[in-house]
Amino acid sequence: MTKFTDNTKANRFELELDGGTAIADYTRDGDSLSINRVFVPEELRGQGAAGKIMAEIVQAAEKSGDRIVPVCSYAVAWMEKHGKNPPKKSGHAPH
Repeated sequence: MTKFTDNTKANRFELELDGGTAIADYTRDGDSLSINRVFVPEELRGQGAAGKIMAEIVQAAEKSGDRIVPVCSYAVAWMEKHGKNPPKKSGHAPH
């Protein structure tokens, strides 16, 4: 059984899988959703649980119009690998 929830009281997403629950802690600022930590318990490691929760987060953000800001190293790497980076600001200084 797989169940994805937004636990707003704990500021975290939870993905219940057979054998445990993966979590992703977040903070919100307007429509920005910062993913601060992705955690997978030992019993779920090596089964793609972290990738599954990130995919669920992206899907939920696309539906709600939120912009994901990856903060933790896993979220950054996952977003880059899957081409889900937020638009980059131009590094050009005004003249």
